[in-house]
Amino acid sequence: MVGIYQRKINKWYSNISSSKYDPWMFRDTPKGSKEKLMNYLDFKKNDCIIELGCGTGQNIRYFPESLNLHLLDINKNMLNSARNKSKDQNVKINFYQEDAKNTSFQDSFFNKGILTFALSGIPENQLVLKEMSRIVVQNGLIGILDFSSIRSNFVGGITGINSLDDLINQSFLRTIKKETFVIVHDELEFDYTGYRVYLLENKK
Repeated sequence: MVGIYQRKINKWYSNISSSKYDPWMFRDTPKGSKEKLMNYLDFKKNDCIIELGCGTGQNIRYFPESLNLHLLDINKNMLNSARNKSKDQNVKINFYQEDAKNTSFQDSFFNKGILTFALSGIPENQLVLKEMSRIVVQNGLIGILDFSSIRSNFVGGITGINSLDDLINQSFLRTIKKETFVIVHDELEFDYTGYRVYLLENKK
């Protein structure tokens, strides 16, 4: 069943162009929420950062130039769009086409991690946090921005997949020991649906 969900998601993202996807996501993202998340992550010069599920690279413009930035997505078309966006930014970026649940990175390779609207689009998304815990250093920060609940009328493959609240409160805690992450910040944003901004500290 998980494989079917994943194929459905991949097909949907492959068939939608960046010109359609980007305005739609920009419209549906609460104003200022990404800037807020970046501020909470408190980036330092030469921080080594991983973004899992980077999509079309909408966050590239929010990253400071001094970072060692790594972006990963399973979808080739989305990743190509992200590469194109990077040409207009003075940021050093490495791109990877891989599964966010099973990356090729060494343990504790990154200082900090980020997930924006990625967990809601990945089946068994608790495994993404488990992988993030593995590749981010102990006490490193992980920033999350996502839906607080999944909209049943959403066009795509995410319907029925764990919402972020379920992930943090149920699936996540069943899969990973409670001490793995500490929730440093939890903020609920409202417009016509709910969004959450989470800042986690990786305790491993």
